[in-house]
Amino acid sequence: MSGSIRFVKSGAGNMVGMANCEVLVDTLTGVQYLYIKNMDGNLAVTPLLAPDGKPLLADPGNMYRQ
Repeated sequence: MSGSIRFVKSGAGNMVGMANCEVLVDTLTGVQYLYIKNMDGNLAVTPLLAPDGKPLLADPGNMYRQ
C-alpha cells in the first residue's frame, strides 16, 4: 500500500458561511466523509450516513484525485 492515496475529493469544495466544506472518499472502503474547515483553522470530519444509519458509499466513477 506504500505510495497509494487513501482519501480523495469527491467533487469541488463549497464555502458555507465562513467554512470550507468538502466530501472526501476513502479509496479502500468507499465511505464518504464530510470535511469542514473554518477560517480559524478548526476542522471536523464525520462520515455521511444514509437514513438507515449506514455509511454512504461512493460510486467509484465519481472519485477523482486532486
